Amino acid sequence: MPFKLSIAFIGTYFLLILFSTSSLAQAKVQEPAVVNLRSTHASIEWETDQLTTSHIEYGKSQKLEQIEKEEKTTHHHRLHLGHLLPDTLYYFKIVSFDVNKKKTQSSLYTFHTEPLPNPIKPQLKITTLPHASTLSPTQATITWKTNQPATSLVQYGLKNASPKTDQDEVETTIHIVLLEKLLPGERYFYQVRSKDMGGQWAKSNYASFLTPSSKGKEAELSIVEGPVIALLKTNATQIEFKTNRPCKSHLMWGKVPMPSFQEKKIISSEWIENHKVELSSLKENTRYYYKIYLEDRSGKKSKTEVFSFKTSF
Repeated sequence: MPFKLSIAFIGTYFLLILFSTSSLAQAKVQEPAVVNLRSTHASIEWETDQLTTSHIEYGKSQKLEQIEKEEKTTHHHRLHLGHLLPDTLYYFKIVSFDVNKKKTQSSLYTFHTEPLPNPIKPQLKITTLPHASTLSPTQATITWKTNQPATSLVQYGLKNASPKTDQDEVETTIHIVLLEKLLPGERYFYQVRSKDMGGQWAKSNYASFLTPSSKGKEAELSIVEGPVIALLKTNATQIEFKTNRPCKSHLMWGKVPMPSFQEKKIISSEWIENHKVELSSLKENTRYYYKIYLEDRSGKKSKTEVFSFKTSF
């Protein structure tokens, strides 16, 4: 502890007076540390070389409009600043008073609060599978639903032909796209896609539809909607399609596209238009091939081209 020596002369005697100067020295504020800095709050720690009671003056400008006080007298100080604005620069200084009410203040410091964390965006998903409805031999509508507003796009075309695109930039959860100038009696393949305002894309598997034949031409037994993969898991999948008239159906499927290396699976032994089949015991991350066979009440038969799907991990 520092001391000061004082000499007083009293008559023929000298009086030595020794007293402490610590009470005369101004308290010193050490460099503060900003800790626990977040979007809306921060804590400031510092030390003083003497017992002091302190407060922090702070604000978004050097005017320091706000104040946060501590109640205790101590060497070790910590104050919490709450209700701050995210991603904002703040100014602050420390003001301390020793036991004799002598005032000391620090230099002006700054800190910058963190931005608000980005909210976790829900993944854009197609919640209702695309459905094709043929309005005429030259028109069809494609409909589907998404779990949040998004744009609508359909890419479609004939086999081995350059695809066309129809789209609507209006964001919605119910999507309806009209396809026009189609050719009668032709099978069109299509895929739907949607994009939300965050840039996320969702797209369907490829499916197909058959436009009606022109009047006077006999309609062939065929699939008019689908086939679509309605459910795809690691070891199972469900395939759905619709025919233009009631018929029985089965498929040949396997890991190679040749029927001689595939298994037969009965889809329906009844005369129906809406067909559904589930394939199970599949291997993960594996591509499978299948072909659908149809037979109507009059004995007319038809078959599709080879389709494929790939199981997930």
